[in-house]
Amino acid sequence: MALSKKVNCPIFIVGCPRSGTTLLRDLLQSHPHLAFPTESNFIPQFYRAFGDPKDATDAERLANRILNLFWVKCWELDLDPADFREDRRFAEMIDRLYGAFAAHRGKIRWGDKTPMNVMHIPTLVEIFPQAKVIHIYRDGRDVALSWLPFHAGPGNLYTAALGNLYTAALLWRETIRAGEYARQTLPSSTYMQVRYEDLITDVSGIMKTICDFVDEPYNDAVTTPTRSPYDNTPGLFKPRRNPRVAEQTVISQNALKWKTKMSRTDRILFESVAQAELDALGYEIEGVTRPISSTQRLAWKASHILTKLFESLNRTCKHQWVPSHLMIRYANLKAKLH
Repeated sequence: MALSKKVNCPIFIVGCPRSGTTLLRDLLQSHPHLAFPTESNFIPQFYRAFGDPKDATDAERLANRILNLFWVKCWELDLDPADFREDRRFAEMIDRLYGAFAAHRGKIRWGDKTPMNVMHIPTLVEIFPQAKVIHIYRDGRDVALSWLPFHAGPGNLYTAALGNLYTAALLWRETIRAGEYARQTLPSSTYMQVRYEDLITDVSGIMKTICDFVDEPYNDAVTTPTRSPYDNTPGLFKPRRNPRVAEQTVISQNALKWKTKMSRTDRILFESVAQAELDALGYEIEGVTRPISSTQRLAWKASHILTKLFESLNRTCKHQWVPSHLMIRYANLKAKLH
């Protein structure tokens, strides 16, 4: 099928992990026009590292790198690196890739949900000046409560190492700051903020606003999530993540859990890291903080690194994803050396 002219106006969903990016994607991909693959993890990195292809050989080489990424292979697209030989802009290559994904699903417009692209919004807009960027945010304390069990899981022997509230607070704070920078520097026609707590309590109202922002007609289908297959990669010791909730519903009560499930000690620690950001976004604060020593900061950061290492070692398909992760690291290094 022919692709709509709107494919050059992609939709990027960004935000701190566990802030509702998946829910928003699942709602938007219920729209009859919109398709979202799984997280891409490469667009800003590859653009900064490799830029626009200089000739046909360069385009084919870059396309080969993209198509061989583990997560892109999972999209099962009928594309060959040679299909990209005529492209002379990185944006054209991404449009061709995602356009094929959308067309395969009978949709006319594509989007991307990669949460940590919130740190790369200026690059996304540089690639696609007509892009629509939706930043969804959530109370950081509920984010932390959701994020930590997401990695550890009930009864996990490694809960002590994984339960690192400090690095969760740091991550949330930095993503909020990146979003605030985008809000101040981008036009309202390009960048939109969505409060998670508003979305789950007024799905139809917020989705009408979002459809208007992305220039799509509102359709009642966007109030019901369309779930995507979830990657629950087997672990050597136990499943790496808890299974995704299967119900096609929006849980309107999924907020303010920090008031009952987070200890006072943890609430104080979180506010000590990100009180200003909580307050600026209008979230309730308790106004109690404490000093955090350099020793504590180093210990928590080291614990976080060990956690990530264990998660990597706990995967059974390392031969598939290791080359892709190394390619992303190479792209990051190449970009820094430019």
